[in-house]
Amino acid sequence: MVELSLYDTLANAHKIQEITDESPLVTAALHRVLLAIMHRVLGPKNEAEWRSIWNDGDPNIREDELLRYLDDWRHRFDLFDKKWPFYQVASFAVGNPSPVARLRQELASGNNPTLFDHSYESNEMAMTAAEAARSVIATQSFALGGGRSATIYTRDAPIARSAVILMRGDSLAQTLVLNLVRYDHDAEVNEPFAATGEDMPAWEQDSAPVPGPRVPNGYVDLLTWQSRMLRLEPEGSEDEPLVRRVHFAQAEVLESLPENAFVDPQAVGIRDEKLGMTPLRFDSQRAVWRDSVALLRVTPMEAGDVCRPNKALEWLGRMAVSGHVQFQATYRLSVLGLETEPGRAKARLWRREDMPLPTAYLSKPMLMDYLGEALTIAEEAGEAVRSATWRLAKLILYPLSEDPDVKQKWERKPVTALAGSLNRLTYYWGALDVEFAVLLGRVVDDPDDALLRWSRACERAAREAFDRTIASLEQNARSLRATTRVSGALAWRISRIAGGEAG
Repeated sequence: MVELSLYDTLANAHKIQEITDESPLVTAALHRVLLAIMHRVLGPKNEAEWRSIWNDGDPNIREDELLRYLDDWRHRFDLFDKKWPFYQVASFAVGNPSPVARLRQELASGNNPTLFDHSYESNEMAMTAAEAARSVIATQSFALGGGRSATIYTRDAPIARSAVILMRGDSLAQTLVLNLVRYDHDAEVNEPFAATGEDMPAWEQDSAPVPGPRVPNGYVDLLTWQSRMLRLEPEGSEDEPLVRRVHFAQAEVLESLPENAFVDPQAVGIRDEKLGMTPLRFDSQRAVWRDSVALLRVTPMEAGDVCRPNKALEWLGRMAVSGHVQFQATYRLSVLGLETEPGRAKARLWRREDMPLPTAYLSKPMLMDYLGEALTIAEEAGEAVRSATWRLAKLILYPLSEDPDVKQKWERKPVTALAGSLNRLTYYWGALDVEFAVLLGRVVDDPDDALLRWSRACERAAREAFDRTIASLEQNARSLRATTRVSGALAWRISRIAGGEAG
């Protein structure tokens, strides 16, 4: 892995395969900064401008203009500038600066749980300037709210709890253009959402962020949102500075647009019965592909709709229908972000999941119907395994509970506990991970055959998952009787599901 400056990254975007970091939060946030620069310089205001930039898959990102822009604003990208430190506030200070670990969700600091690293405040960890810059960028996009700060109570950064979508091409140049949406704040267009003021990135703004809620001026303002008041304390030499401490507090709070529940254009909106429109989030119990119908949906939202499409996929869908993106092309879709505890400033884990995405899905709604049917089969087969495991636990603990003549009393709590210990659904869903990637391509080529093969894969995975449950049992008369009764019923049920007769 090679570290490059922002300037060199854009200058060599055609030669770079991808931007990545061990933290998917850094990866997602770096792309937001690059996209803000792209939109600021290139637009595009309409289909013709986007088509000119895409250039049939050989992007013309006009590097000279991008690099000239960076030259013009070079002084605002200095991490330790005395007047305008990048993504920070020069005059900001708190009485007790935080360890720099606070800028990384995976490191232990304050009340944050340690996800993967065992670095603690007492260790006095230090970051290089490059590490600190990446961490600052990620913090502004993903910081979790909850608790007091030196300014106001902390609130979530714009995409802190969202599953963020990135389309990936064969090069960084392709990736950037694939995520470049129509950018036109004309009152009759309002893309990707309505502007409320002069739209510019954080580094062009001549006033420090004011702690408190406000509506974003436009998309570039949102992409470079300053959710935290920060100031790094460098030490050591000017040539190789290190950072151990950071002044840290709440800055701007994202306020929903008037009469419109706001979902970041890089996310997908899902309507919740109680909460209204909310971003699709990670769930440790679910692989992202299980929500692929919502992820890949590209039709515009209508009143009462249950989903709000990701803006990049929605735009690519239009370009695919218009023939500007090849129907046969397959790109990669990355979903990145945090899984958090609902309503709490605690991160359980970070995630990055990738899947192939044939552009045919963006231009042929019929394919989504087949994909939806495939996912329904998978969910029903998984539920069959879950309910069979629960019944197995019940019959082991209460062998006569289903005998109509005896009517043995039983209690739900111990049954649920035993069923949880026997559950092998993790194996079931894991077995389908690779199968799903294959399914995506097969549906494009032959949807009926793809559905048949997928059904057989779900049936096979369900049987093997339950076989693993059986193998974990103590082999005695009671468990053997319970297994015999449950296995036959499960086999019948999943055969009907795989054969399309579930109900």
